Amino acid sequence: METIKLLGGSEVQVDLSKPSWCGSCANEIYWAKTKSGKNTPISKTEQGFYESHFANCPFAKKYRKKR
Repeated sequence: METIKLLGGSEVQVDLSKPSWCGSCANEIYWAKTKSGKNTPISKTEQGFYESHFANCPFAKKYRKKR
C-alpha cells in the first residue's frame, strides 16, 4: 500500500499492483481507501495523474448514492 495524492488534492491509500476493471465502462481502476476509511475507485488519466473514477466514467450516475 502506498499513499498517493489525487488530482483534487485528496490523499488515499492504494495498492497499485492490483488493478481491477470497471464493470460498466471496462476501464482499469484501483480500489483506494480514503482517510475516513471508505473504499473508492480511482483511475489514471492520460496525463499520468490519478483521480476518482467517478470523474471520468460515463456511467458514474448509475453508482451515485442518493442523499
